[in-house]
Amino acid sequence: SVQVARRVLYTMQRCLDRLPPEVYTNSPGICCLVDCTGFGRQNVDMAAFREAVAGFDPLFAGRMERSLVINAPWMFSVAWSLAKHLLHAETRAKFEVCGSDFACTLQNYLPKDHPYLQYALEAKARSTAPAL
Repeated sequence: SVQVARRVLYTMQRCLDRLPPEVYTNSPGICCLVDCTGFGRQNVDMAAFREAVAGFDPLFAGRMERSLVINAPWMFSVAWSLAKHLLHAETRAKFEVCGSDFACTLQNYLPKDHPYLQYALEAKARSTAPAL
């Protein structure tokens, strides 16, 4: 579990290393999307979360404008309410947890042509469409 957390941190760092410099000069920071589809009890691992927090705060918090957690089921909300206190207060304030209706939230942070925003808007349209 700790190895998985370290691998996540390494992968995030490699992704950031590959971003062009203008990402940091033309914007207040990155917007990270965390899709919790499939999250369940088997994913609640405090040792892994502690390891991730230990690396996340110093490595990424200053470069992150917002982290949007989408498709968060009730189990994630429970785990988050317990685990979020391990994050520094400034970092914790950058997280926004959304359920399956996250289209409005994404519109505040993503360009109109972003694939996740298009997916969210289409899903919202399907869910509000009248039944035939």
